[in-house]
Amino acid sequence: MSLLEVLIGMGVLAIISAGILASLIQSRRLTEGSIYQNTAVAVAQGYIEQLKNMEFDQLDLNPIPTLLDQGSPDSLSVSPLPISTSTQVVNRRYIDLNNTPDNPNDDMPMDIVVYIKDLSNPTAKVGECKLITLIYTWEFADSNGAKRRYTNTITSIRSRVPTF
Repeated sequence: MSLLEVLIGMGVLAIISAGILASLIQSRRLTEGSIYQNTAVAVAQGYIEQLKNMEFDQLDLNPIPTLLDQGSPDSLSVSPLPISTSTQVVNRRYIDLNNTPDNPNDDMPMDIVVYIKDLSNPTAKVGECKLITLIYTWEFADSNGAKRRYTNTITSIRSRVPTF
């Protein structure tokens, strides 16, 4: 083998290695984003499930008594209708993803806005029911340090008689 063949081989190996490294970095970034997204969805879905399963009359309270986890009271304030960004009441939560309670700098900030609309209409033979709308926004800084912000909405209808 000549020196030229070794240099060409090293160059090809360097190009292939750079491509593999770039794909590993991108997959790490996508995985990290998925972890944040799944956590945000799980927290929002947990709040919706609590609202669907509590006593019907508690939906008229403001704030609504909910729990962030087992045993930790965490009430949600309800925003006035109609749905508007100028009048919404934002419930800011910091979700500890890394299980580091002493380090709040690595927590995921999450904003939750709750709207509850009474859909009852006796003339249309619609019994007591309420539309629950939960708008949640979360953000995280990816491995490049760029902040990414996402918003999603979950809606559910809750009647006086709970349905499962």
